[in-house]
Amino acid sequence: MGIRPTRMVALSAACMLALAACSSDSGGGETAGGDASEGAMTEFAAGSTMATLSEQGSITIGTKFDQPLFGLVGPDGVPVGFDVEIATL
Repeated sequence: MGIRPTRMVALSAACMLALAACSSDSGGGETAGGDASEGAMTEFAAGSTMATLSEQGSITIGTKFDQPLFGLVGPDGVPVGFDVEIATL
């Protein structure tokens, strides 16, 4: 039993998608460091929500602190976890 042409095409397409996801894109718009506080301020369209947040300079994000690995208060009283890290980014 040989490999059917449709399976070969599907396998080739999956490989191409995987390789495309691994490629580097210099025009992506992200800063090299990935941290907004390290790079220059980004300009947003006037009147947009992002422009308003940028003008305020900070944002408050709430998270539950009873979900292990997602949001916990550490022994030192500082919030830690996945949700906290995503909010920081």
